[in-house]
Amino acid sequence: MPGYHVEAAGRRVRHVVDTPLPFADPATWQRLRVVIDTVGRWTASVIEIGGRRCWPLWRGVHDVEAVLTCFHRRPAGARGADYCRGTPTPTADATTWGCRFVRGVDLEAWGQSHAPWYHFGQLTADHTRFVVDKRAITETLHHVSRDRACRWCPAFAWPAVDAVVAALPDDVAVSPDSGYALRYGERDPARPVGITRMDPDRDLAVSVRVPLEGEDEDAAVPRHVPTVRYADVAGQAAAVQAVRDVCELPLTHGAYFAALGLAPPRGVILYGPPGNGKTLLAQAVATETAAHLEIVSGPEILSQWVGGSEAQLRQVFARARAHHPAVILIDELDALASRRDGAGPPHHAQLVAQLLV
Repeated sequence: MPGYHVEAAGRRVRHVVDTPLPFADPATWQRLRVVIDTVGRWTASVIEIGGRRCWPLWRGVHDVEAVLTCFHRRPAGARGADYCRGTPTPTADATTWGCRFVRGVDLEAWGQSHAPWYHFGQLTADHTRFVVDKRAITETLHHVSRDRACRWCPAFAWPAVDAVVAALPDDVAVSPDSGYALRYGERDPARPVGITRMDPDRDLAVSVRVPLEGEDEDAAVPRHVPTVRYADVAGQAAAVQAVRDVCELPLTHGAYFAALGLAPPRGVILYGPPGNGKTLLAQAVATETAAHLEIVSGPEILSQWVGGSEAQLRQVFARARAHHPAVILIDELDALASRRDGAGPPHHAQLVAQLLV
């Protein structure tokens, strides 16, 4: 074997095979692989690749073989660089970071192993543009790939990786025309934290309709505006005034909120014993604002099927959007919105998350 020598130290004798990875000679690698497979099972053996101990052995050997195979498939000449970038044609976009084995950031929108490149950066104050942090992308690629076998490939070069990063846009417009929309945080669904990709050519949407109990699946739900006035709600003057300020004004004077840059309230909680006018008050708001009214009881949303409760909840809000302006009254809310930090079943947390969305 090339690089074989013996090191004597007292009564101990070390047999060492110190050789560079044979990218130009696949036959030498096959001989070296036999040695690795043999001595790798010995208790006194040490296998190092790139100066670092290889553990587990099979993973390190697999990585090296993958890089060796990739190098021998690489075409000669200018097409070799396109192969490393994953570019099928000279006019196509790169699908890898200048090397097929560089990891840490997903360049493609459908990548699942790491965060996509458009998650590195921050939104502008008006949430209309996203400034890409190319320095953070480069640092992440260097950090994750520091121990990868691809760094020993003769065709690997960090300038090629930097060139792909530099080709990314400096900022991205948040609009349907650009294909990017706001991305909201999981802990605070009302706060934008970045952008996400909207690609109708690659997104597959599967909608399964789960009709509410007693609902005709094929029948269209008509617009429903009740005939209850504020004067019909007796003994709740303070509650009526508070609900009018919070719920009625955004529906009847939405232009004022837009002009002042104010976000209307997202909803209210009506609490009290049965019979004190909670449902009547919601009907009065819908009547006075000529809004469609959806009254849903919390328990009737729950389904025995996984994902069925979330689907029925989405249908309620979909009907409200179709008949906007609309008011949704969720009666017995505690049946749906349990404590998020409780020890309940996992699907309860998913239903709460769907409600927040």
